[in-house]
Amino acid sequence: MEDLKNDIIDIFKNIVVKIHPLIGKGRDKEKEIDEIATREFGKIIEILHSRNKEIQVLSVEGERDGIRNTKLQFCNNKQKTGYIVCLDPIEGTLTGSLNGSRCISVISIAKNCNNDIYKLLPDSLSCFSSASNVDEKFLYNLSCDENKKIGKKDYKDIFINGNISTLRRKETEQLWCNILEMEEKEFEKKYKMELGENTFFMQNSLYKNVFWCGDSSMFLPFESDYFFGRTGIAEARIESRLWKYWKGLIVSSNKMKEYPTGRINYLIDRLDFINNKTKYKIEDFFTSEELECMYNNDWKNDEIIDYLVKDNFSPKFDLIMIFSITGTKDKKFSHHSKNNMKPLIYNENNNEYKVELWTIENNQLNKKILKLKE
Repeated sequence: MEDLKNDIIDIFKNIVVKIHPLIGKGRDKEKEIDEIATREFGKIIEILHSRNKEIQVLSVEGERDGIRNTKLQFCNNKQKTGYIVCLDPIEGTLTGSLNGSRCISVISIAKNCNNDIYKLLPDSLSCFSSASNVDEKFLYNLSCDENKKIGKKDYKDIFINGNISTLRRKETEQLWCNILEMEEKEFEKKYKMELGENTFFMQNSLYKNVFWCGDSSMFLPFESDYFFGRTGIAEARIESRLWKYWKGLIVSSNKMKEYPTGRINYLIDRLDFINNKTKYKIEDFFTSEELECMYNNDWKNDEIIDYLVKDNFSPKFDLIMIFSITGTKDKKFSHHSKNNMKPLIYNENNNEYKVELWTIENNQLNKKILKLKE
């Protein structure tokens, strides 16, 4: 894999040179940044084909951000064995365009896979997941009891005492209220949160050991012991292999936003649907276009409805590479995480970029600073 790693570093160097002048230049550069990175990463297809390697791009973030018609999005023909790639060319595109933290670039590769196991999902869908690095039992809290309450007592204990991260989404805040059996106003009054950097989607915030991440979830497995929240499919595929324990649920943000009784009830009913398949219709939770796409990719109703687990959702990646762009450290929360990536540094005197790279191989994490020349 050494040659391939070097090729990916070269691809990222091209990305850095092209997007660095756009970082912090405003929200209207967001799509351009993402498009540059997505198209550059498309070269991985040509590189593997030149070595007579078959490749399937299982998931690529980009389409949901408005990026269309790239080689990556059409490289999804299944082969019996070959390389599988999942990537998020720019995680935290909006934050990068406004020079906020948590903008990184991630690619993951598995070789010699049985590609029949993993099914494509439309990029418009999301995954609501529960994950932990310390306790597998935490995953079982992502369920709905007979009283339509989510989570058991240890969810409450972790909220008070644990090291947990979650994405700041409306349904997540409502979910905490459901778990703690509190009204939203009571919750907001009792749990006053320290405000951190603005991710320009939602603001990072901190309550004791609970980190509410405004955007960009990919780095959270390195920052906390527990997580739950809604992410994109590409992120979920990669993150599922970065967490020690993980369980997910396919959800539709489109349906969630328009659900008649609100977002939290979409999630509660969606979880209830797993054990009460005659109580609901699958069309209650997904659009006709989303269902058509899943059916065209051989998904059966039970597979769509039931929990996702690692082994049928994401391959065991032989290589995961995470490149820092603006870094991951919240400047106002210097203490919230022991693991942070430094932002890239450009030296205009010698046209050199210093970029932090984290590489995961065989469950081993290696950190180093790359020096990239234009």
